[in-house]
Amino acid sequence: MRWLTAVGSLHLPHRPAWTCRRCGLPYPCPTARDRLVAVYGRTPALAEQASDLLYEAVPELAGVPPADLFDRFIAWTASGGRAGPAGG
Repeated sequence: MRWLTAVGSLHLPHRPAWTCRRCGLPYPCPTARDRLVAVYGRTPALAEQASDLLYEAVPELAGVPPADLFDRFIAWTASGGRAGPAGG
């Protein structure tokens, strides 16, 4: 996936918990979000990458309410900046 190169080797998901390997915040962390925006811009491609991450995370985060997953993985892509702290 292109998002692996987008976030570099520092801020990647630690699975199956989906926390950032670097900072320990829920993934995508603020740094990963910033890097994804830098690579994809505020374009449909950004939302597509975020939805790909969500698709991969859903089976591993089965206990997390769907609304929380939407906020964590998708909602921030439509904002002019970060949508609150990573993970909600």
